[in-house]
Amino acid sequence: MGPYGTGGGGFRFEDRVAAYYLASILTETAARGLAGQFAVTVRTQRAALGEPLDDLIIDGRQGSSESRLSLQLKSQVTFTRLSAEWAETVRRAWDTVSGEGFDAGLHRVGIAIATFNAKADAHYRTVLNWARDSDSGTDFIRRISLPDFSHAIRTAFVEDVKAILSEHLGQEPSEHQIWSLLRSLVILHFDFNADSSSGDESPPSPASYRSGI
Repeated sequence: MGPYGTGGGGFRFEDRVAAYYLASILTETAARGLAGQFAVTVRTQRAALGEPLDDLIIDGRQGSSESRLSLQLKSQVTFTRLSAEWAETVRRAWDTVSGEGFDAGLHRVGIAIATFNAKADAHYRTVLNWARDSDSGTDFIRRISLPDFSHAIRTAFVEDVKAILSEHLGQEPSEHQIWSLLRSLVILHFDFNADSSSGDESPPSPASYRSGI
């Protein structure tokens, strides 16, 4: 099992998310964001070792199939170009996706949040699913641009990601670059901050993990 250390006192959001994935190691049950696989290592603070998304890095496995999930952890974030937290996550996610050894079929990058975001749940995750279901960057951009098929909120989300990438790269990103990032991106919600009403505070049964609940 990989190293895990946080510092500070008490249980913070970051501690609880890490504990969730550590529990997946112990129980060998499917973990969120790992496409049905269970975690085998959990690592933190790896920026000095070439991991741009270094809040939490989870390696997953199921049989001979292996994956990796690299996450930023934020209690609350607004998914716009004006949000410093989101802009930082997009930049770090791009540096991970465009780095050597990244496999879009096996690896995922993204953000885990503590506060429920209705737009993320209703719109932004749909955009990410569309990117994964698209055959190319051109196909994805065409889909997201259709006024009778898409939604203004979804289009604005992609435009904000494009604006952040433009500033980061020093030039406008190609359709392929935007698609390459979004098809590997995940937005995960852990409601550990909801106290007694939290659906994540009490771990579900192994049967629930296996069914993806």
